[in-house]
Amino acid sequence: MKEKINISKDKWLQEFAKQKEIQSTLEAIIYSTDDAISVVDENGLHTIINPAYTRLTGLIEEDVLGKPPTIDIADEGESMHLQVLRTKKPVRGVRMWVGPNRKEVIVSVAPVIVEGILKGSVAVIHDVSEIEYLNRELKRVKQRVRHLESKYTFEDIVGKSRG
Repeated sequence: MKEKINISKDKWLQEFAKQKEIQSTLEAIIYSTDDAISVVDENGLHTIINPAYTRLTGLIEEDVLGKPPTIDIADEGESMHLQVLRTKKPVRGVRMWVGPNRKEVIVSVAPVIVEGILKGSVAVIHDVSEIEYLNRELKRVKQRVRHLESKYTFEDIVGKSRG
């Protein structure tokens, strides 16, 4: 009987260590990414935000944690966290304005479902100004390529052989 308890205890300790490893890995991902992330529980209260979220929205943990997801919305729009909690379906690519500086963002939110039970939702938030900057750079490079293409003709490139 004592041996059975020790085996169960060992299994439990191994499982606990595995869970701690998974938690540490997820925390490393959340806190190291340049994408803003916010997590709410099944009651719609913020439980996690990462440093990128703070940089993007201008809101710190004390402003957000334990509060509803409407805390960061700068306009009259609906919280995507609350929509996902209500419908249990993900939303992708929704344009919104967040934080006191009304930063324009694109939000994607997914439900967190464990064994069929809704446990909350996770939002990934992208800064629209960064996307727009990259689009402007792409257009600029394309224009430059077009200019270079129109500047030279095939005849300018073809040489004469010495044969």
